[in-house]
Amino acid sequence: MIKRIYAFFLLRSAQKCFLKDNVEKGIRLLEKSVVFHPYYAFAYFQMAKKFVELEKWEKAKEYIIKAISLEKKNAIFYTLLGIVLCEQGKFEEARQNFNIAIDLDAKNQLTHNYLAICYLKEGDEENFKKILQQKGIFESTEVQTEMILSLESHLVKKNRL
Repeated sequence: MIKRIYAFFLLRSAQKCFLKDNVEKGIRLLEKSVVFHPYYAFAYFQMAKKFVELEKWEKAKEYIIKAISLEKKNAIFYTLLGIVLCEQGKFEEARQNFNIAIDLDAKNQLTHNYLAICYLKEGDEENFKKILQQKGIFESTEVQTEMILSLESHLVKKNRL
């Protein structure tokens, strides 16, 4: 019990460091948290999230896979892995993880939108439109921006052909 409490304290301290733009210290605290309590899936998830923000895809993938190995029924973990894989251009694997997340939580609009973005980045405009028609767009500015940028990139590539 004490290990879990201390690991949570380290996680919260890391989050405070991130808010103050002290990324290196925050990452060290998260690493310490997972060393101290290696079965704390949420700490691995936080590490993965931070590496996504830093666009360090391999590190993000490593940590989110560890989180999933500890908590196999967490739809958000699979969504984050899908995002990482999509950014790496591994579209089929990304879609598989988005679909696992949807199977675990079909109401999660965010996962559907990232699946749509994945289709668009892959160049599959038909499935992109199909998901948006069925599910709509999540109200997140970040997701909408990602979708706009992906659509713009797709249209530029399409016009070059």
